[in-house]
Amino acid sequence: MGWAARFTLVCATMLLATGIWLAIAYEPGLAIIPVVHRVAAYGALCGLVGLVVVALGGGSGSRSDALVRILLLAAALLGGVATGLDLHWEQVAVDAAADRWRGVSVYFDDQVRFFIRDGHEVSKGAMQAEFWSHMAFAALGASWAGLLYVGRRGSRGEVSATM
Repeated sequence: MGWAARFTLVCATMLLATGIWLAIAYEPGLAIIPVVHRVAAYGALCGLVGLVVVALGGGSGSRSDALVRILLLAAALLGGVATGLDLHWEQVAVDAAADRWRGVSVYFDDQVRFFIRDGHEVSKGAMQAEFWSHMAFAALGASWAGLLYVGRRGSRGEVSATM
């Protein structure tokens, strides 16, 4: 496994770990985990650029197949970045006072009327749509990453040195 694949794998692991934490416990004002999540996404994109360079370095058909898989993964990651940038919120407008507004459950709570994000009101439906689109890109990215890994395995199951 080459440097670009290892770096991308580390970034993807960070994305998964911080994404799970954000889904469970995101609160406005806790800035470090969202920043780590965002940096990991940009790092994974850089790693994918490295994988593209490696795939372009060879001219074989298997490299062309790998390039297509890498570009599909990059598209999913870019979609995840685009939708993830809009998932944050600063305040929640609710019908009753409660101290439980954290994680993704707030998007689906019946007492939430709307969100305040970057000083503007955002509807609950819009936030739910952004959440589901982000999850769809995450699922696509994970699936395509698995296909990329499986596609780079040799006939005996070993991972090729260029990945």
